[in-house]
Amino acid sequence: MGWHTSCSKHPGSAPFGWKVGIILQGSQGRDESKTMNRILVVDDEPSILQGLALGLSSQEISVDLANAGKAAIRKGSQQEYDVLIVDLCLPDMDGFDVIRKLKDQNPRIIAIVITAQCSKESVAEARELGVHDYFEKPFHIQSIKEAIARGIVQRTKANI
Repeated sequence: MGWHTSCSKHPGSAPFGWKVGIILQGSQGRDESKTMNRILVVDDEPSILQGLALGLSSQEISVDLANAGKAAIRKGSQQEYDVLIVDLCLPDMDGFDVIRKLKDQNPRIIAIVITAQCSKESVAEARELGVHDYFEKPFHIQSIKEAIARGIVQRTKANI
């Protein structure tokens, strides 16, 4: 399995060589008839939250927002999410702690990191935690959509 990072400080990790259509429906495993429809975005920047909410929301997809780690964990304990998009630098806790807690509650969650503070250490920690993708800000919404699609395909293949 390949892993993609767009961390410009650490080039050489190019995106996958294959493209996946944006399949934001159909997560295998839990209930084959259930469509993937819940994304949680965690960032303390209102413009990032709103941009991702607008860019990812559709009839099949619901995007919930949290501006802090504790709020994200609270939402994650009340609702099962298919995808977690999280900033590493949050006002109340580290984004990796959010990932750990939500993965403990839902090991199948697809975790995607977005950060302005890219480092070799954070990339390594993300890999250890099973983060699906890692993006340095600013990023393109299409890259996030493609990362979600790849995560769904990989999760589906793992359940076959």
